[in-house]
Amino acid sequence: MTPDLVRSLSHVAFGVRDLPANQAAAESLIGLVERERDGDCVYLTHGTSHHALKLIADEEDRLDHVAFETTGPAALAELRARIDDAGYEFVDHPLDGLPEDGFCFLGPEGLVVELHTGAAPLEAPRGTAVSPNRIGHFNVNPVEVEPMHRLFTEVLGFRVSDEVGDGLGYFLRCNSDHHAVAILPGRGVFHHLAWEVKEFANLMRVADLLAERGQRTLWGPLRHGAGHNVAVYFTDPAGSVVEIYTDMDRIESSEAQTVHWDPEDSRWYSLWTDYRPPGLRELGLPIAVAGARR
Repeated sequence: MTPDLVRSLSHVAFGVRDLPANQAAAESLIGLVERERDGDCVYLTHGTSHHALKLIADEEDRLDHVAFETTGPAALAELRARIDDAGYEFVDHPLDGLPEDGFCFLGPEGLVVELHTGAAPLEAPRGTAVSPNRIGHFNVNPVEVEPMHRLFTEVLGFRVSDEVGDGLGYFLRCNSDHHAVAILPGRGVFHHLAWEVKEFANLMRVADLLAERGQRTLWGPLRHGAGHNVAVYFTDPAGSVVEIYTDMDRIESSEAQTVHWDPEDSRWYSLWTDYRPPGLRELGLPIAVAGARR
């Protein structure tokens, strides 16, 4: 079996029109803590990493980039060669959080991906009642699924945990977690970012906090079929979808087979009910064009 090249999802960056409101939601509902502020950028963390979420004051609510930590310098060099051979464009982008080395490139439909080696751990901030264990995964809804699937599997070395239909959608892993990336067809947007919490009680606390703010959960609690994680969803002030989850499958065996789902079988997205909020698939933030990021 080929050694893993990507260790984990490390952070995601968004441009937001209302920086104070989005920071307040990230702190009060997700449980993140400000690590650093640099001009119109805020870096938020949940543990010893420099940051897991970057918010950039902008004229548009949008995705800026996604970032993954590699398993080391050799893996980073291998990935750089693969990306160059595959013909993807490298883009000039400052590296956040002081990693030892890294680079960014332009993926399908304008998705900017940062790959970097690890950075020295920092002191963990004092958490809150809903502080996540870690940043977990994201769901992207490209217009064309297959180019995104090929990037993550053929170039970055992710493996397929679950497949919906015949190439309709994929849940991809880079470590033993069931998925770090989910790809489902849509209108070319970043659909949601997911944070893992310790237990179900943390999900209930998030729902209570939303109610105290006069909001409702968008979806859940529910248990997904793909991954079996229990989750609740809500939207943040930018209109981005946030998932808080626990109890996701871990796939330890290198011999694990892909699980295939009939797209008409609602159990792939919910084992407990076939309800899915109207318009859910239409939500998400646009992916920035290459010249719009900082």
